[in-house]
Amino acid sequence: MRLTAVGYDYLQSEIIKKLTLELEIRGHTVAVFVGNGKLFPAQAGEVEYAVAGSDVVLITISNRTEEEVAAGEAAAKHGKPLCLFAAAFKGYQMPAFTGLRPDIRMLFRTTGDRMEDAHKLFPNAEILTVGDPFWEAWASPRFSRDEVRKQFSMREGEILLACAGDKYPGDNLLMIGCLLEAAEKLSGQGLKLKVVVGFHPGDPLDRRFYESLFARTDIPVAMTGSETMPLGDAVVGADVLVNTVSTIGIQAAYQSVPSINFMSIFTRPMLKRNQGGDDTWDPCDNLGIAKAIRGSPVEELAAVISEYARTGFSSFLAKRNEVFPEPFEQGKCIRLMADALEKLI
Repeated sequence: MRLTAVGYDYLQSEIIKKLTLELEIRGHTVAVFVGNGKLFPAQAGEVEYAVAGSDVVLITISNRTEEEVAAGEAAAKHGKPLCLFAAAFKGYQMPAFTGLRPDIRMLFRTTGDRMEDAHKLFPNAEILTVGDPFWEAWASPRFSRDEVRKQFSMREGEILLACAGDKYPGDNLLMIGCLLEAAEKLSGQGLKLKVVVGFHPGDPLDRRFYESLFARTDIPVAMTGSETMPLGDAVVGADVLVNTVSTIGIQAAYQSVPSINFMSIFTRPMLKRNQGGDDTWDPCDNLGIAKAIRGSPVEELAAVISEYARTGFSSFLAKRNEVFPEPFEQGKCIRLMADALEKLI
């Protein structure tokens, strides 16, 4: 089998790489075009040339969709079976892919919710719930909570607030600024806090820009990276995770860490564009495994952090166990996708 796979965002790119390794082990050939959330490596003509010589085409759904949609259109033009990997929850509803929906032969989904709606939108597709390789890994963290807290020199009784940066600087400046304001307010109430911030690989701002900001606050701020550890490894040691609408909140849930979705004036319109006018986010609005802060109120953010600390996270953990009762089987997602793709030829 000759497969062409196209994805732009970081996680989607990594999933394609994992799938490529599995397919190559099975003796197949894969033409990979991924952006890793930064710069797409090929021109449209290169992608179409690869599509024309393929047996099957796989595209993903990213926040930036131009390259993926173009690859899908090329697959339809050349009569190639087209498959789509959609992110969790309402990711399959992305309006940018509306024109391609009749051409999708196979839709891979992380979760099995809203299946009736998915079938309406993709009437000609076989829809498979395959999970997500990152969710599988998140269920088995590399480090323990104690190991992470030792890495960041946490003392007994201190609260570690982890903050996951987005790829968009505007979201980061609002979120981090409000988080530091809330941390200062809570420190004044007697809570001992430390903030650790991790940056999205697609963030165009240099880390030194953020370093200059953190140097101007009295709140202790550490940054994840080569000198400490990646944020993905550090989450398990945090007491609260603050993020926009990233799937790192799912990781936090699996690792028993409550999360807060910071949905600012920049985040809400993005959700509306990607979800056909709906600006809700399932983890906080429907599943109850996170709490949403809409706008940028420091007081509300401080209150949610304080509530989590005061209740010992018991309400969150009860809901988390209801939503995610069993860990994922390692390697299952990629194996299911590879099996399904082989059946198309």
